Amino acid sequence: MALSDTRFGAVKVVTGEGAFGYPPGAPYDRVIVTAACNQVPYAWVAQTRPGGRIVLPWANTYTEGLVVLTVADDSTARCAVKPTMSNGVGDPERAEERVTTLHPSNVTRPHGAQVAIGQRVPGCQWRYWPWEPNEPVGVLWLVDPWGSRAKLTHTSPNAEEDEFPVLQSGPRRLWDEVEATCRWWLEAGSPGADRWQFTIAPDGQRVELADVTIRT
Repeated sequence: MALSDTRFGAVKVVTGEGAFGYPPGAPYDRVIVTAACNQVPYAWVAQTRPGGRIVLPWANTYTEGLVVLTVADDSTARCAVKPTMSNGVGDPERAEERVTTLHPSNVTRPHGAQVAIGQRVPGCQWRYWPWEPNEPVGVLWLVDPWGSRAKLTHTSPNAEEDEFPVLQSGPRRLWDEVEATCRWWLEAGSPGADRWQFTIAPDGQRVELADVTIRT
């Protein structure tokens, strides 16, 4: 009904597994996906004409973004991720103590850092309550599905403190992983989210930044 109201004609509704696409109608000029995914089925690329586009919400555990793939003549599709939002929360029970000089805003505010951490620190989710005048302690939580937790606190609005206390528990040291990735991202020149390139090919999906390739 909504499509009819916008004067789109010859609308065909098909019920089935979306990952398989719909070969009888191919090739398509546009494929629009309305459910978030981490793996892009190659069937969507194979069924889109060269120069056509595939639009989808993409997510890893640390962040989300809008992916607009353009299909090339060699039957692959490439794009960069566009920012939307991210979430996650956790609470450590037993923790080891350490300190860091990396302010939590470095791992939560730049979307380029979020994408890098999400790709290199699988399964990590986060929630950050920044420092505010009426809440003198800022808190960053990290959590994964297997029971690892990390908590970083700070008592200033900016990176003015020399060190920030960190508590970590569980089989992984999530802050160690996140910090190492963030420092790697900073050393790479703080590339934006649009520097991450997606390639969908018959042999799988690749996510690449500069000379670094991460296979998913």
